[in-house]
Amino acid sequence: MLTKTKPTLEILGKSDLDNIFSYLRDFSYRKCDNKDAHETLCILLYIISLYKLSRLKYPLTIEKHESPDFLVFYDSDTEAVGIEHSQATLGQYKIAEKEFRKRPDGSIMEPLFYSPFRKLSKTDIDIGIRNPDEELKGAGSAGHNIEIEWIEVIRRSISNKIDLLNQEHFRTFPENELIIEDQSPTKIAVEYDVAFDMLTNLKDELAKDSYQVRFDKIHILTCNTFIYDFFNENIAVDVSKKNINKLFV
Repeated sequence: MLTKTKPTLEILGKSDLDNIFSYLRDFSYRKCDNKDAHETLCILLYIISLYKLSRLKYPLTIEKHESPDFLVFYDSDTEAVGIEHSQATLGQYKIAEKEFRKRPDGSIMEPLFYSPFRKLSKTDIDIGIRNPDEELKGAGSAGHNIEIEWIEVIRRSISNKIDLLNQEHFRTFPENELIIEDQSPTKIAVEYDVAFDMLTNLKDELAKDSYQVRFDKIHILTCNTFIYDFFNENIAVDVSKKNINKLFV
């Protein structure tokens, strides 16, 4: 669904959402963990969230693209909505995840050893990986350090995409949106009520940069929750597999 060989998805009415539901029900990163899989998951959860919020207009066509990643065409509109996707993560953490998959069953990964404020050498990439016979070494975190690190990962992701949006090769539209997929090391330990309040303060900071074009909406997908238009409406939609069935009642 929405691959380079099948780059278009038409949704003519509610019945067409059944195909999306089936895809999401069976989806697993264990089968494929690549850029296309992440992008497709996020655009489909975006569509599901619009449906849940009664904002999905039919018919519509989604085209897989580059710069931006997707174009969404509505029948009544002449211009597409440009939607860009971004994984908010750390390069060193992604490398560690690949190494972790090579370890024996029963191994454990301690994500909090990977921080946006600490650069690791190649020899230290496995600092947070424990084999089955090893003891855990994490000592927790004081104050709101976890939330601060989470926000920094999200901030970098947003800033990088705003910069990309303003480059000559990037095609812009009357409406441009960004989906941030939270793949940060700290996401499993974040106090989200605290982190979201702190992240909201970044809105003014991001607006100070001298860019001509900005994203009209920035959505965040984190821990089975799709937060629609985080910096404005800030509406949370439960998109867990457990709740997907309820979305189609």
